[in-house]
Amino acid sequence: PTSVRFSVDEKLNQVVIKVVDPATQKVIKQFPAEAILKMREEMLDFDTKPPAGLLLSEKT
Repeated sequence: PTSVRFSVDEKLNQVVIKVVDPATQKVIKQFPAEAILKMREEMLDFDTKPPAGLLLSEKT
């Protein structure tokens, strides 16, 4: 048997669903995957504070 856990990632305001083995508490599957959540967090951080040394060229 498995259990399903629902939570909300506060930073992304994203629902996260985890399928968990109740005996071991090990996460069997997660939606969206942890890698996707991390990538979205990095994209949010990039929007608010671009990395130092990043140059953009704009024509006006």
